[in-house]
Amino acid sequence: MGFDALWISPIPSNVDGETVYGVGWHGYWQDHLEQLNHHFGTETELIDFIQQAHKRDIWIMLDVVANHVGPNLTTDYFPFNRPEHFHQLCFIDDYTNQTQVEFCSVGDRQDPLPDLNTENEFVASTLFSWIRDTVAKYQFDAIRIDTFRHVPKPFWTNYTRSSGVYSIGEIATSETDYVGDYTLYADGVLHYPLYFALNVTFRDDPQWRQPMNVLEKQVQENEKFFRDTTLCGVFLDNHDQARFLNYTQDPIRIQNAFVYLLFSDGIPIIYMGTEQNFTGNPNVTHGATDPWNRDPLWRSTYDRSNWIYKYLGQLNRIRTIAMSTTSDEQKSNSGDNSDEVWNGWRPVQTTGNYTQCGNNIILTLQKGDNTCVYSASNYIPIFRLEKINGKSASGTFNYEGLKSQAEVYNAFTEFIESQINANNS
Repeated sequence: MGFDALWISPIPSNVDGETVYGVGWHGYWQDHLEQLNHHFGTETELIDFIQQAHKRDIWIMLDVVANHVGPNLTTDYFPFNRPEHFHQLCFIDDYTNQTQVEFCSVGDRQDPLPDLNTENEFVASTLFSWIRDTVAKYQFDAIRIDTFRHVPKPFWTNYTRSSGVYSIGEIATSETDYVGDYTLYADGVLHYPLYFALNVTFRDDPQWRQPMNVLEKQVQENEKFFRDTTLCGVFLDNHDQARFLNYTQDPIRIQNAFVYLLFSDGIPIIYMGTEQNFTGNPNVTHGATDPWNRDPLWRSTYDRSNWIYKYLGQLNRIRTIAMSTTSDEQKSNSGDNSDEVWNGWRPVQTTGNYTQCGNNIILTLQKGDNTCVYSASNYIPIFRLEKINGKSASGTFNYEGLKSQAEVYNAFTEFIESQINANNS
């Protein structure tokens, strides 16, 4: 489908088997930080999985939990097995009370989840060491941080720095100013304010559907409160929320929602099963939350003929082309020093007078001591390659019609790239 990253569940060992609170099959009920969840595979299999993904230029983002452990069934949560490793048990009755949010359990009286005392030096240093060593051992590329707002903010500065990779935090509320403040403590956040706006904009039910200016207002709010929206994760649903397709089955609304998702500022995240038209519980119109939003994907038989699967693949290909074009324009205009530009050649000088069909375009590339100079003028640009693998070449690039600066420059550089490829082959 063209995706270049996968977000996987937390990997530590979980409270196992049937309990009075249910089964911790999701990975968020850790009981042994240093052991892997054996239901998910072995160390060797995890390493191989990541290596195989990297060979395909796919990054792996690990879900991590530093706020709590599994249900209150034992006092032995390795290595946190002393009372001072946890906050006093309390529950969040008021989410406007930040003290409760950070120091009380995210569970409830029927499902208490002991809250780790991240102000304790042992707890903090253990978690910092674990994330550093885990990322290094398995070569993870990013981390998604669960229950981000439920831990005091100063802790995250050292935690994300210890990981050494891109970090994105979960703050599940629609308040843009509140969520935006957390962008100071991780590279990005899951964009929950936009999630709520998208869901009311593109749902089928006219009683609940809101006009498109809801999205316009959200963009304005983003500019006020978010440090960098391009580093945030944008999404229509996830494992904690009802399926988007439970609210929306109109094909036009689905298509429009996906277009906004993949082409707005941010990192688009598609939740597994969306591409298979998973709707959650078909008997619940406005719901389909846990466990219906976590159906296993294999029940779909991985159908590649589904129209949503095909449509997302098409959008992804268009997005890749658009990003590539934008990237090339930025490199051309900024003199990017990357050695990967055009088979190892990097631009060291770019000048141009682009009036009327791109007269007088000059581009200089360099690779070591070798230099290539390209010039274009008078509607028939002429190129010259000097000392490229010991060869030289020349030719003409025919260009007709009055075009914009970007069109002339992009066409010319595309032509030059083809000549370099030909001479490097």
